[in-house]
Amino acid sequence: MLVESRSRSRAARLVLAMVSALAMACGDSATAPLVDVGVLTPPTAVPVVGGATVLVYELTVMNERSEPVALRSIRISDDEGQILRTYAGATLDEETLLLQRDFRGRLAPGTPLQRGDSGLLFAYLEFDPAQRVPTALRHTIELADPRTGARQSVDYTLDVDRSPPLIVSPPVRGAQWLMDGALGPDSYHRRAVLPIDGRLWVAQRYAIDFEIIDDRGRLVVGDISDNANWFGFGAPIYAASDGRVIRVVDGAPEQTPPNFPENPTIANTPGNHIVVDMGDGNFALYAHMQSGSILPSEGDLLRAGDEVGRVGNTGNSTAPHLHFHIMDRPEPLESQGVPYVFDRFVDRGIATPVDLSRGVLDWSPDVQAPRREARRLPTLNRVSGFE
Repeated sequence: MLVESRSRSRAARLVLAMVSALAMACGDSATAPLVDVGVLTPPTAVPVVGGATVLVYELTVMNERSEPVALRSIRISDDEGQILRTYAGATLDEETLLLQRDFRGRLAPGTPLQRGDSGLLFAYLEFDPAQRVPTALRHTIELADPRTGARQSVDYTLDVDRSPPLIVSPPVRGAQWLMDGALGPDSYHRRAVLPIDGRLWVAQRYAIDFEIIDDRGRLVVGDISDNANWFGFGAPIYAASDGRVIRVVDGAPEQTPPNFPENPTIANTPGNHIVVDMGDGNFALYAHMQSGSILPSEGDLLRAGDEVGRVGNTGNSTAPHLHFHIMDRPEPLESQGVPYVFDRFVDRGIATPVDLSRGVLDWSPDVQAPRREARRLPTLNRVSGFE
């Protein structure tokens, strides 16, 4: 959903993350730091399906000097000095965006950073159940002068946010829902970086696109251009938490699968949607809802489990699904994604995409015996059941 919306047609996305890190005033190169390092938001330990724990964040490295600098590697260690992951060579190129200053566009991998240019690393660290999740992460960033080859390293330590993720109820019910775009190294949602009003936002960091999948791994049967043929179209959507409805947008038309709409904008990307104030600075987004199906009005108080509408295919969407995420501001895209887990669900294994544009995946109920999970988050392409 939303800007990155569906993995079905990456070339058609509204924004390809061709953005620059925050532009900052720099002093004289003799006194300015070599690079400015930071994160968009500190990582929180998120328990995921199967017992693992994940830390997800975006590390920014900006050239503060007038001389060019090349990013060569980023090594991440835990608070005891154990190396957790090293990004270098092809891995660094795949997981890092090199960005021009002032939001002018994306640089080719390996391009030296000029003054104000930056690199944005999409860090993803997974810890097995037996592993200790660190309280802090140390980053060793190796840089090179592209003119002389001289190398220099910069250290940056980041504290892990010890706050637990929010616990919410699933926003859908049923035995077989595909977790499209859910948290994972290759999730399109976590790379949906947007520059708005001089800041970078990743509202969709923990977003999930919910779609019903049948026993043969299909999301649709018959003419794929007919929304009614997609199993999830019209399925009820439920409030994931208590809260007050602060925004209702309805009346957007249904899109025709598997095509993206023409000229999507920030405003119309969510299609028909509601935003719910959950309290404590957290807001839930339910997007792409069926036209005319939204039940609450602005100002209404919801209880977890209340029906709020139906799954649709409105806004920047290519097929019927519910896009759900939690954010730190009441803006669907101009916000940072907030981590959450579901209070309970059933994991039914992972589906392998075959042709998502036609709703075909490799999955059947025999892939894995149902496994009950509690206070965890389903990950990319898992099939989950919700009571």
